[in-house]
Amino acid sequence: MTEGGAGGESAVLACPRCAATYLPTVTICADCGVVLRDPSEPGAEDEVAYELEDWTPEQRRTAGRQLDAEGVAWRFEGDELVVAEADADVVEEVLDVIDNPDSLPIEDGDETEGDDGAAELLSVLYVASDVLVNDPDNSAAVVELLEAAESAASASLPYGLDGAVWAEVLRDSEAVADLLGEGSREEDVVVAARRLRDTLRPLV
Repeated sequence: MTEGGAGGESAVLACPRCAATYLPTVTICADCGVVLRDPSEPGAEDEVAYELEDWTPEQRRTAGRQLDAEGVAWRFEGDELVVAEADADVVEEVLDVIDNPDSLPIEDGDETEGDDGAAELLSVLYVASDVLVNDPDNSAAVVELLEAAESAASASLPYGLDGAVWAEVLRDSEAVADLLGEGSREEDVVVAARRLRDTLRPLV
């Protein structure tokens, strides 16, 4: 982390949530887990607000966790969720899923049988993410997580699981899988894997 940069082109990236600054070689805030931004970029300060007066505390917490998984900086000002205008499309998709959990597709079939498979899938994701938190280069955990994330992406909503929670699992799994596929920095993999593990902990 650094305290400032030279003039001209920005020599630092900043966390849009806590304002901490980093060298350009870092991409995610170590404290907030959100994507860093160049403070000199045009429109970096433009924001939009979403009125969530009717939302429950649990819905707001779920929104926060999912936005963290997407690397979106956010804050609540009273009943309003405030985000960068550049993130509006992602935020609206997250809010829509939480506000309308029944809109997620459920495939026809034996829900009880599918529930067993879903439980096993969640367990594999949890174990793999837990291993990656401590050993982001563990090849077995990488393979297991990538395969499980792919299976989860095509799976139906598990029987008895809240739609918003399942959407959060999918987003967190995809975030880790994307980082592993890109050969990203170990620090970024650890942050994303920890978020997935913490999301799954109450479910396994």
